[in-house]
Amino acid sequence: MSSEGDPFLASEYGILQVIPGHKGDVRSVSPYPGGGVLTGSSDKTSKLYLPEDKNNQHSELQEVQNFLGPTEFVTSICCGKTKAGELEIYVGSHDSHIYIYTLIEGKPTATLSRHSDRVCTLAFRICDDEDVLVSGSWDQTAVIWRNREPAVTLYGHVHAIWDVAFVARSFILTAGADKSIKKWDVKDGSMLHIYNGHSDCVRGLAVISGQQFLSCSNDQTVILWTIGGDILKQFTAHENFIYDIAIVRQPLQPGVEPPKNRPFKIVTVSEDKTLRVWDKDGNMLQTIPIQSSTLWSIAALDNGNFVIGTSDGITYIFSNVKPISK
Repeated sequence: MSSEGDPFLASEYGILQVIPGHKGDVRSVSPYPGGGVLTGSSDKTSKLYLPEDKNNQHSELQEVQNFLGPTEFVTSICCGKTKAGELEIYVGSHDSHIYIYTLIEGKPTATLSRHSDRVCTLAFRICDDEDVLVSGSWDQTAVIWRNREPAVTLYGHVHAIWDVAFVARSFILTAGADKSIKKWDVKDGSMLHIYNGHSDCVRGLAVISGQQFLSCSNDQTVILWTIGGDILKQFTAHENFIYDIAIVRQPLQPGVEPPKNRPFKIVTVSEDKTLRVWDKDGNMLQTIPIQSSTLWSIAALDNGNFVIGTSDGITYIFSNVKPISK
């Protein structure tokens, strides 16, 4: 897809806001509806930031809630709208527990316990009219939680599980320190496929569609896969571990149906102290250096912006700043 004539594809990113909100590494970031951001930190807290004006893409974010409860580092965070219509926030910690919050109160409404080591990653989706949360851990397992109950434990990885992702409502992908990616059935937890292509730990996953997904690795590469297991492309440019990856899609206009081929960009963060923006074919569009020892995490927001978390306790919000001159 050419960037000619498309303001989204023919634009570059710049820093919209710098948020020095944590006293430790921001290990995990996640979108919250309406252009909001969730952050989880090694200072044992999580925070929710919401824009002053949710209708303005360039509106600055303000802290509206500080979540307490974990006794060790916060290592993962996500949110989901339950089948009852309630927004819940899920926080995973080094203390091996998962904490559930609502926007109203900064203390957990429930705690989920099943893992025996730190909870590295979380993802939520409604599947078959059930609230389904998936967690991945250093204990080498992933757990499928249904309506807050541990329904299935996924065994197969031989090292830590660094990321989990849903493919539609039918499948789950897990990325491991054992250099592999695995595909599982949501209903019964059966392993359906193993993807081998990386030469080091697989750190992040980003699902494009029911047919394609991306993975990033300590081997400094990004791989574009078909869900069937074929490698379509390999992206190379980073000079150190790639810790996370996100797909940033063109923001939707209110009341307008999403286009079938909605434009998107790919963003990665690395130990080389850069974030890089790619097109869907693996062409690098931007390299943005960040003065932090480690860029840990990245997430795309629903307003077309994206957020990164760093080792210096700072959260950065990025936005399209201007069209690239032709």
